[in-house]
Amino acid sequence: MTVPSLDFPHSAFGVVAQVYSMRSNTSWGMGGFTEIATVGEWLADQGGSVLGLSPLGEPIPTAPREPSPYSTSTRWTLDPTLIDVMALGSGDDYALAELDDAGRSLNDTPLIDRDRTWALKRRALEHLWESAGRPTPSVDDATARAATYNALAEHFGAGWPQWPDQHHDVQSGLDHARRELSGRIDLWAWIAQQAELQFASLRSRLNERGVRLMGDLPLGFARGGADDWLQQPVLAEGVSIGAPPDEFNPAGQDWGLPAFDPERWRTAGYASFIEMLQSIFRRFDGLRIDHIMGLFRCWWIGAGSGPADGSYVRHHDDDLFRLVIDEAVAAGAFVVGEDLGTVEQSVRDEMRIEGVAGTRVALFEDVAPEEWPLCSLGTLSTHDLPTVRSALDFTDPRPDDRLNEALRRFAALEGSATTDELVLALHRRLGAAGSGLVMATLEDVAGSGRRVNLPGTTTQYPNWKIPLPLLVDALSDDDRAGSVLNALSDGRR
Repeated sequence: MTVPSLDFPHSAFGVVAQVYSMRSNTSWGMGGFTEIATVGEWLADQGGSVLGLSPLGEPIPTAPREPSPYSTSTRWTLDPTLIDVMALGSGDDYALAELDDAGRSLNDTPLIDRDRTWALKRRALEHLWESAGRPTPSVDDATARAATYNALAEHFGAGWPQWPDQHHDVQSGLDHARRELSGRIDLWAWIAQQAELQFASLRSRLNERGVRLMGDLPLGFARGGADDWLQQPVLAEGVSIGAPPDEFNPAGQDWGLPAFDPERWRTAGYASFIEMLQSIFRRFDGLRIDHIMGLFRCWWIGAGSGPADGSYVRHHDDDLFRLVIDEAVAAGAFVVGEDLGTVEQSVRDEMRIEGVAGTRVALFEDVAPEEWPLCSLGTLSTHDLPTVRSALDFTDPRPDDRLNEALRRFAALEGSATTDELVLALHRRLGAAGSGLVMATLEDVAGSGRRVNLPGTTTQYPNWKIPLPLLVDALSDDDRAGSVLNALSDGRR
């Protein structure tokens, strides 16, 4: 019998959180590293052992800031908006205290306003850097390159396609920045260093409490961002990646993300991919891979065409998948693949052999949850679907009888039941699933009636901007949140 390469959790439960949505009494309008620690410690108190986080990559450092955590400038460095700047300062710093007052006031806004949050945190970080004597930190090459890109994007006020032509060439841009913008590069490198230090500290705290952190690897990165600029030699020109039409998105999706050229990438030895994986596995105990089929093939959409006119382009064999396994084994991490929708059986076979967990979502499953495989992550919904409450109450912008009926069948309650009763029954049955790891979304735990993302929309819906309906400091005193986690825990037992 083949022994899996990866050790997936057994009989575990946890929560998946959209980090930006987790406001607290001390946050500046959106969640960050301190709030991750707060939620993780509350989860530990409830007996949970895995905290899943939305992607934490850094966005392009210009306004307006990209709200989607799946469209980052780079997958290497952490989003500096998540830094708790007050934890870096001293209590007698009056300039910082004034910014703190302004930042906390953003907790009252109905939607996450990343631009206002970042404007304040940037001022605070620059003040702290200046107060520290404008240090030049020692960082790795990848962080230095990202800092250099940020200095250039800040200087020119846009992503790299809008820079002067001579700086489209990476070496030219790097040389110019080192000559003209060395101070700003130092600032951005220092900011990246503070983000890593804060994240490492919170991870250590949570690991001591028995909570493992599961990161989320986006399929790609934003056009015009740092990765797009630095990896031009291995990218395909004139195409973007997305998804073909399906039952839930009849028009298909164009995510606008750059596509890797399989031949160029393989010839380059996948160096950038390996370096990126190593940086991510240094941070996390486990990793969810968004759209795992993207390691094998991607839906290419030509410039000027729509998603329905796209076609699949394959990567070489299972090169990328093997690299993920190698780096996960080296880091002692587990891996979850989002294998929803159209996924080739050969991919699922490879996942099973290596111990890469598949994903089971109650809304899509015909198989009873008790029969879900041990090497799988079981959930009720995803960030692209309604919350449980909005699906049950038909309050979602896209009310769907099929989703409502699927949840009611899954709850398996006799007779009529209130929404609250159904929510608890759903999480209790999820807890009893055969999956080694089951996870509730923090939206469902907190009783949110608003979904995170409505695919196919831009300005029509506030995607990735909706805060939780309660502050995370209040989770420990919230009867509803405690009841949902208790139901999940009861199901595990």
